[in-house]
Amino acid sequence: MLRMGDVNGPSGILSQATRLRDSGELEQAERLLRHLIRLYPGDADGWHLLGLVRHDRLDYADAHRCLVRALELAPDRAILYRDLGTIHLDAGLFGEALDNLQQAVHLAPHDAGLHHSLGLVLLQYGNLLGARLRLQQAIRLEPRSVEAWFHLGLCCQQQGDLESALVCFRRVSELRPDHPEAPAHVRRLNGLLAQRGDAA
Repeated sequence: MLRMGDVNGPSGILSQATRLRDSGELEQAERLLRHLIRLYPGDADGWHLLGLVRHDRLDYADAHRCLVRALELAPDRAILYRDLGTIHLDAGLFGEALDNLQQAVHLAPHDAGLHHSLGLVLLQYGNLLGARLRLQQAIRLEPRSVEAWFHLGLCCQQQGDLESALVCFRRVSELRPDHPEAPAHVRRLNGLLAQRGDAA
């Protein structure tokens, strides 16, 4: 049972709401967060977390409203643009999601995860050159990012650059020998490149 008196101040409420969200108790988390923003209407973190909970509950319109309010209160937080981009993506609003992620990267240009996220969106929607540039930047910033190497491999493969794709998937296998997909990509690309060599 949720007892509002169990926590003191915004940080305590946010901690409890985060724990509730993490354990899947979304209704309880939402109730607590709505209580928080009634008490502290200028708390950007409260609006942000409420937006994430509403997103978890698949109410994209209300999630959007909460994230926009958080951004009004904290317009320089890259993570808010990233999360608003995720909401827009899930709502099928690619243009808006792209704008949000580009703004996030602008605000935090040294955040490898943001470059990776933007690269994934570009890859998903067929902008292979843009995706490749963003994923390469993510790797420059975080050279041991298995996921960035893997997605760069997929991007190179879609571009027809099989040699570069093979380098990427081999790197994934080096960084994470138990990766579930990289070895199959390496075998397939080795086969394709061998066929290409035989044809030449």
